[in-house]
Amino acid sequence: MRLNNPRQIRRFLGRILNEIYEGTMSEQRGKALAYVSQVLLRAIETDDIENRLSALESQLDAKDSECPLSAGDRPA
Repeated sequence: MRLNNPRQIRRFLGRILNEIYEGTMSEQRGKALAYVSQVLLRAIETDDIENRLSALESQLDAKDSECPLSAGDRPA
């Protein structure tokens, strides 16, 4: 199973919960998998935020290069 995005992780966590409930997975194993899934989710979210921030910074840099005023000449 691939866990590349929040939706896949959410489905995986649901499957873990069902397996614990049905008794086909130990609670200890389920907790471990859930913990690792949460760490992975945070990493995916952090990567997404970094990508969005980079895109915004690129847009600002492009606008700054189009602006005829230097940073020191701009109104506050």
